[in-house]
Amino acid sequence: QDNTYTIVPVIKTTEIINTANLTGKIENYPMRIYSVSQVGKISDITEQTTCHSGDEHVLKVAESCNQVYLDGSENKGSPSVSVIAKYGRHTKFLFFRVWVPELPLSIELSDSKLSQIKGWKAPRHQRRKTRGVEFGVLTHPDLLLQEEDTRQTDYDITCHLRFQSSVVEVYAQFRVPDVLGRDQYLVHRKAQLRVTDLVLDKLRVADSSIALLEGQVVEVLRPGRTEIQVVSRSGRVLGTKEVRVGNDKVNLERLEVAVVTGLSMELGPEPELPGTLVARMSRTSQLQKKYQEGILDIAVKFSDGSTPPLGYFP
Repeated sequence: QDNTYTIVPVIKTTEIINTANLTGKIENYPMRIYSVSQVGKISDITEQTTCHSGDEHVLKVAESCNQVYLDGSENKGSPSVSVIAKYGRHTKFLFFRVWVPELPLSIELSDSKLSQIKGWKAPRHQRRKTRGVEFGVLTHPDLLLQEEDTRQTDYDITCHLRFQSSVVEVYAQFRVPDVLGRDQYLVHRKAQLRVTDLVLDKLRVADSSIALLEGQVVEVLRPGRTEIQVVSRSGRVLGTKEVRVGNDKVNLERLEVAVVTGLSMELGPEPELPGTLVARMSRTSQLQKKYQEGILDIAVKFSDGSTPPLGYFP
């Protein structure tokens, strides 16, 4: 008789970084369960096996055993959370290390104090205010007769002094608690991982009358103070950074232009982060052969010392 000798769960990794907390998107890892018979026959029994997680606040598993996953509701990490697979009288435990992001996230701005730029004007489109009678307002606001479309003539174009811009970057540390209750950090306690791309659609400005976000670039509308926030799918604020827009003006001193004809990279150990490698980039600016091309790297030098790339200014 060909009886089952053991069952074997198979998955590509047992170390998981929980980014679902940040993105709000399901993060799944396919899994299969195989049986090994007394005579060595191997069969896929995933659909005949049942699975459950030892702690669903850390990691979830499909009851059909075909995947483990994170849906963003998990609030803990673990050095060894279990997934239990059962097939008949056979039971197998699979253990996972799950790294969870430490909150609050760290938000960095290339410049957190922004000012108007003296002598640099830019157009501003403003919707022309229209009195209610021109829309034919009746006695109930729900009966307001709206225009069918918006014409270019519905906007006034005014000029205003351009403000400085700033670029947002978001960083996270991922950790798991160890058996003594202390936290272990992914890579190193001092290392932060850039997660800007993961949370780009979760960035917002607390007061949109002061500034707006165009991708990663903060575009200022008026003086004041506000915050750049990362907001989760459930509305929880995961990190904040204050932006100050002053009434003062800065001068545009000059454009700094560099020719870039090539890049080189050097990898080396970082003494302050044991076990890590740091990539250091350097650029060349000489044209050394016929038909070689280069690009211009142009930055704007302001009187407050900031030097943002020209590309920050549309």
